[in-house]
Amino acid sequence: DLQRKAEVAQPHLVGLCKSLAKSLKISKMGVGPVKELERAIEKAEKRYDGNLLQVTDFCRAFVVVQDIATLLALFEMVHKTMADRVCRIKFATLKKEGQALPGGYRDCKINLLVMGHVCEVQVHLLPLWSVCTVQGYGHYQKSVEYSIDNIKDPYRSLKSISDKTLSQLVDVGTDALRGTTLDTLDLRDEKQLLNYFALAGIYLRLNQAAKAEAILVRLATLRSRTPAVGPLHSETLYLKKNLEASLRAQELIEEADVIAEQLAEVERRHKAEADDATATLWEFLLTDDVLAKPNMDEEEYELDEKEEKEMIASKNHWIHSRDKLFKNLQGFKRADAALSLLNNQ
Repeated sequence: DLQRKAEVAQPHLVGLCKSLAKSLKISKMGVGPVKELERAIEKAEKRYDGNLLQVTDFCRAFVVVQDIATLLALFEMVHKTMADRVCRIKFATLKKEGQALPGGYRDCKINLLVMGHVCEVQVHLLPLWSVCTVQGYGHYQKSVEYSIDNIKDPYRSLKSISDKTLSQLVDVGTDALRGTTLDTLDLRDEKQLLNYFALAGIYLRLNQAAKAEAILVRLATLRSRTPAVGPLHSETLYLKKNLEASLRAQELIEEADVIAEQLAEVERRHKAEADDATATLWEFLLTDDVLAKPNMDEEEYELDEKEEKEMIASKNHWIHSRDKLFKNLQGFKRADAALSLLNNQ
């Protein structure tokens, strides 16, 4: 029944999106197919304890706004012209403190009631959309399905692969690296650097530690020399951590201990920097200027003067942009002023 209602609502949703796009000069928009029942059930089980009625994207469309000003104008247009349709505006992943979805996916969602069915409009910012594009949503889906997003240990993904398959991957990797030896590997050749990185992980998984060691030594050296990376970068440290593991697997304990001490020194340095930052924070919190605010507590606090000025400046900038770029919204402002006047009388 939800699928049927979604199919009925879809052309009407497209019409609403076209109307918004025309009013705000939005050039990019699209509509997705009605969600398959199997995927809807899967989503309901993962997020809503199996309650299919909470799945609100059977019928979905998207629009891409040029900038923050257009995004704000879109919210205002929706609020003023479709208030009776708006069920929810979900802004979480575009908030300053909001976390991106798996794969780095970010958007704003507006749920509208269309022909008795709750539909979803995904709103994208153009700078993010230019990176993501339609293919980015596929990456998001795969990241959710296989839980591969934000893996701190890339080699961990190899644990579930059989030795037979890993051996076949060695052949694939060796063929891909044909013509590029470790000695000729250049620090600017990112593609081959990644190929060697993957091959080293496979060798470690297959207990071929000596082969892994040779690759990891070269990669760590190159990454240490790379201006944008350097010896203290997390990527370089990860290479050294696995280099230590390859040495211990060969019972080269003294060599492994040297690498372990290097890593421990970096950890001590990071801890000292964190302690210094904490001490500086406490010094700030204990200054007279901060202690002079007796009403501040965990639940209620005053915005400092700088933040207040930033908020006021931001609001003024929006009002200026609104009047300059979205003249068709000025009627809303006049209507608001009239309503405010009537309410005050």
